[in-house]
Amino acid sequence: MLYEHEFINFMPVPIVVCDGEYVYEQNIEFGRVFDRKIVRTEELIDLFKNEDQKRLKTWLKASLEDNVTNTMQDIQIEIHGHSIDVSIHIGSIVCTSRKCAIIALKDMHSSEDRDTEVSHKLINQEKLAGIGHLAAGVAHEIFNPLGYIKSNFDTLNNYFSDITTVVKEFKEAIRGHEENEVIDQLRKLYKNRDMDFILTDIEDLFVDVDEGMERILNIVNG
Repeated sequence: MLYEHEFINFMPVPIVVCDGEYVYEQNIEFGRVFDRKIVRTEELIDLFKNEDQKRLKTWLKASLEDNVTNTMQDIQIEIHGHSIDVSIHIGSIVCTSRKCAIIALKDMHSSEDRDTEVSHKLINQEKLAGIGHLAAGVAHEIFNPLGYIKSNFDTLNNYFSDITTVVKEFKEAIRGHEENEVIDQLRKLYKNRDMDFILTDIEDLFVDVDEGMERILNIVNG
């Protein structure tokens, strides 16, 4: 549970989160500009001119396999019949425990013959020139390590659930047996290590850590 969309929706440039096959997230601005929901990565690549598609595939693969961050300049994309020059910033992130790339688009030029509606749909303010880079960069810096933490946290939580089940069954098992040296040692070990307190306290620790990760996301979104 990563919440990439909660971050990228604040960015006023078209952004998608994808891997080599599927688009997992697209922000509000992307939908507003392109008036469509993209499901497969191939659909995204098809939006670009033929000569640029190969370059985009190459850099997307490099980002996914080698964590390469790259900016591609003067890429042409088709929007409502208009060819628009954009720059693309590609960076890698972890998205719901899988390796993904975040792609941000930024309009590079304004054309006199561009339709007014299209012009408003893309970034045409010089002050937003670095927003695309910022979107991918911050997402990489925040969500990549947070993704690893969240993935490991969920796995650890599942392990702890299994351990708790085993301990409970262990207590039930020795409770029904007559006293002997082994049973007595196990009971003393359990009591001396204060296992009841430890198991309860670990549950509270999981809650605290989960709340801490939620607060990090709230700070980013604030």
